[in-house]
Amino acid sequence: MRITNKCLAYSLMFLAAWASSCDGEAEKARWQWKKTEFQNQGSIYAIHGSLEGDMLLGTGNAILKLYDMGARWEKVLDTDYAITGIWLEDDTLYATTAFINYFSTDHGEHWLETDKPVQFIAPELRDLKNVLYRIVSLSNGELITPGLVLRSGDNGTNWENIFPYKKMICSARVDSHNRLYIGTNGFVWNETAGSFEGSSADAELYILE
Repeated sequence: MRITNKCLAYSLMFLAAWASSCDGEAEKARWQWKKTEFQNQGSIYAIHGSLEGDMLLGTGNAILKLYDMGARWEKVLDTDYAITGIWLEDDTLYATTAFINYFSTDHGEHWLETDKPVQFIAPELRDLKNVLYRIVSLSNGELITPGLVLRSGDNGTNWENIFPYKKMICSARVDSHNRLYIGTNGFVWNETAGSFEGSSADAELYILE
C-alpha cells in the first residue's frame, strides 16, 4: 500500500496526540463539552450555522433545525439518503446527498429538490482567533479507532487532543463565535474488544464553547 506524505503526516500526528493524551477525567475538566442527544436520528453527518442563528444538522435520513440556542429542534426534511453537506450560497441554503440535492430559501424551514449541480466543500476548521482543529482517525475501509479532536494554537506546529470521549466522529464545524461542534452517534469505543459497541440510533452533538 502506498503511503503519501500527507497520509504519513496525519498518521504521525494521530499517534503523537494519542500517546500524549491526558487522563480522560482531566481532559473533561479542562475542556468543557456540552452534549445534546437527538433520539432516533442516527449519525450527524453535516453541521451548518450556529446556535445564535440558523443551525442545521444533516443526519442519515433527515435535516434537523435547532431553535432557542439549541434548546429545541424540529425535523424540517425527511430524506432517503444521508445528508453529507449543508452550506449557504448567495442567500440560498443547499444540502447534498449521494443521489439527490436540495435547496431552501427560507433559512432551512422548507426544502425542495434541485437539479443544479452543486458540490459541498468542507470549510477549514479554524476559528477567528486562528486556532486550528483537525479530526483524525485510522481506518481500513471502516473506522478502526475512535476519532481524535486535535487543537493547535500555533498554526499546526503543536497539537493537543482535546476530546476525552471515545466516539465515532462523523462531522465537525467551527462557527463565527469560535464554537466547535462535533457530530457523532451512540457508538462508544471498547478498549478491550478493540471495536465500537452500542447503537447508532441516537445522534449526538458535542459543543465546545
